[in-house]
Amino acid sequence: MLTRTATVKPVSALSVTAARLSITAVVLFQAMLAIRPELHPSWQPISEYAIGRHGWITVAFFISAGSYAAALFLVPESQIRTAPGRIGLGILMVCAVGIASAGVFVADRLRRLAT
Repeated sequence: MLTRTATVKPVSALSVTAARLSITAVVLFQAMLAIRPELHPSWQPISEYAIGRHGWITVAFFISAGSYAAALFLVPESQIRTAPGRIGLGILMVCAVGIASAGVFVADRLRRLAT
């Protein structure tokens, strides 16, 4: 009987740390949604959370979440060898930039409507 075995590189300490940071970012994201109960994410974009008195918390979160998403790039990076896998990593990095840009470019809807 012929058996196939897969060879896999050992997981590095950097990958484990990046995975833990990414899990922490997800938990912090849920906590951020609870900070602003007057906003509801089902009908308001979460970028509007950055408007108002507690907006700096949201801005800081978006920037840190973008860096955590970029850290998540490091988790499977050493294991991926195929073209679709590399494309997926590229999409992950684009998402990381998009999340961080939500903190950099705050959408102030009220100011836009007033002009």
